[in-house]
Amino acid sequence: MAEEIKSFEIDQQQSERILLVDDNSTNLKVLAGTLDGKGYKLLIAKNGETALKIVRKAWPDLILLDIMMPEMDGFEVCRRLKADPATQEIPVIFLSALVDTADKVHGLNLGAVDYITKPIQLKELMARVKTHLKIQQLQNDLRTKNLELLEKQDALEQDLVAAAQIQQSLIPKASPEIENFRFAWQFIPCAQIGGDIFNIHQLDESHLGIYLLDVSGHG
Repeated sequence: MAEEIKSFEIDQQQSERILLVDDNSTNLKVLAGTLDGKGYKLLIAKNGETALKIVRKAWPDLILLDIMMPEMDGFEVCRRLKADPATQEIPVIFLSALVDTADKVHGLNLGAVDYITKPIQLKELMARVKTHLKIQQLQNDLRTKNLELLEKQDALEQDLVAAAQIQQSLIPKASPEIENFRFAWQFIPCAQIGGDIFNIHQLDESHLGIYLLDVSGHG
């Protein structure tokens, strides 16, 4: 049976990977046969422990998970996946003969995205697989965009800090000592950098230079 299942595996270059987890070889063969040729890389596990090992090596995009398995059932597999920050975002669809509402609610509360009861309607399975892979792709794209946005924001913050340092260097550190004159100022930009700079400079014994620049269009 292992060789029969292996024959359904798709080329490694396929980007979308689906992990099938079931202790029943017949069920695995039906699932693999349904998904074969649809552009997925299929991964097979016949127990929960093997499934967890495969997840950490292959990082599947979707997991089809049976519940009633010996030693470690599907509920426990899902619980461990969702407890680990590295795997908690991988969508899990439960496939089970358990039809009680309490079981369905328990599975969804553990973090599964869907629950399909056996006997499985293959067209329904394909529709849900496509839907959740699409949702996962959109979520991955959103996370990537958010990361890029944070990186750009960080770069902008660093640029503003550098600009603020340059601006502060253009502002006098102390007033010139001129008889009968006293100078005072307070410079408080509304953000990290403002649009104004000024300076006071004694030109000669009888002349004093003062400038104040107001830069517009800086936001």
